[in-house]
Amino acid sequence: MPFYSKNLRDDEQIIAVIRRHWLTNLPKYILTFILFFIPFFFMFPLFNWGTAGQIIFSFLLAIAVFYLLKLISFSYFNCLVITTQRLIDFSQEKTLERQIREVEFPNIIEVGYKVKGLLQIISKSGNLEIRLASSPKDQPLVIHGISQPEKVQNLILDLKKL
Repeated sequence: MPFYSKNLRDDEQIIAVIRRHWLTNLPKYILTFILFFIPFFFMFPLFNWGTAGQIIFSFLLAIAVFYLLKLISFSYFNCLVITTQRLIDFSQEKTLERQIREVEFPNIIEVGYKVKGLLQIISKSGNLEIRLASSPKDQPLVIHGISQPEKVQNLILDLKKL
């Protein structure tokens, strides 16, 4: 059972789970790739240092593996869950901090999306902006880098009509 299923009400069903497009995280994946191969690039000079070099090699490799696991877990735990009654936004920006925001469909005033930059144009992704009745006009709920934001926008608007 996924982690977001425990936040559902009794008479509620999941319609869609929206995650960031993998291409929007491409710079982070490239950084992880570089972090992973730096220790191997310096492996022979480090191993010539003896035990201290092996410890440094292991430490650099552990940092790269930790960053990779962090990236994978963040890409899994950051999602927008669209249910039959509401939207649930799970966002995790730090390792030990998770924020969950819930929005009932009647509280949604406007749903729009913005495609900005070459990477989002190529990947057909964008930022979904949801204006709420309870928040100021300057502070919409923004979900960054989702795939096909126009379809998500239409889905939310259709569910709001029901």
